[in-house]
Amino acid sequence: MPIPPFLTALMSDQLKRVDRKMCDCGTHRGDYVFRPPGGFHWGRSNFANRLFRPATDGQLVAKGPRVRHRIMLDVDGRQVVRRGRQTIQALEDWAAEVWLPVVEGLTPHDLKHSHKVWMDEDLIPDVAQAERLAHSIASIKGRATHISDRYSHVSEPMRQQLVAALQKRWEGSLRRRAKTGPSRLPIVQELLRPYLRP
Repeated sequence: MPIPPFLTALMSDQLKRVDRKMCDCGTHRGDYVFRPPGGFHWGRSNFANRLFRPATDGQLVAKGPRVRHRIMLDVDGRQVVRRGRQTIQALEDWAAEVWLPVVEGLTPHDLKHSHKVWMDEDLIPDVAQAERLAHSIASIKGRATHISDRYSHVSEPMRQQLVAALQKRWEGSLRRRAKTGPSRLPIVQELLRPYLRP
């Protein structure tokens, strides 16, 4: 499945940042690009509680002694971790950035729905949408398969249309973010650089 240029660049950059190693946890075997510190791969609950929920809600998930508070990042983009009796205010004063919520309460399945809406807005053919979402055309359209759907196939121009639409959305999001000014996080600033006014 083709991916847009921005995602190729981001993934290539991530591969340069991590030491790659094969997972040998006994249950899975694979080479994971995104791994937890000191671990082989993320589990469903670890990923949800430590990455997905904080990113979407903008706050840590309260668990055990961990207090729910805003996500703060240092200049390298790493999460600032509260230590001992350190106050939340002290953390906020020291942090380079405070993570704003993306969409509170968002779930991974909601992302699939959002992607479908984007493809509808970008006039991506149903057959290409079905391939992208790993669905049948009937499930995409919410009805029995029509004879014209049965003989429809995804072409390379359809795939390229989808890739171009996703690239355009990415660039649009960076343009909108750049209007608020530069970022103190180097990785974000590098992405914004082409869109910032001199």
